[in-house]
Amino acid sequence: MVFGLIASPFLLNATLRCHLSQFRDEHPEFVRKMIESFYVDDLVTGKENTSDAYSLLKKSKNWLASRGFKL
Repeated sequence: MVFGLIASPFLLNATLRCHLSQFRDEHPEFVRKMIESFYVDDLVTGKENTSDAYSLLKKSKNWLASRGFKL
């Protein structure tokens, strides 16, 4: 993906949503959290405690890495 183009944020968002939609039936809450929490190329979210936050971080990083993204 070429960054710096006017359409880059839209293209990244569309790509992430496409990949996430394939995972929706398996983990609907995770997919919802991911879709709601991206701002351009940043994941902006949180959890009630550090343990849950760390679990979300690991799951997000692993899921994105398995699809060629680096968080």
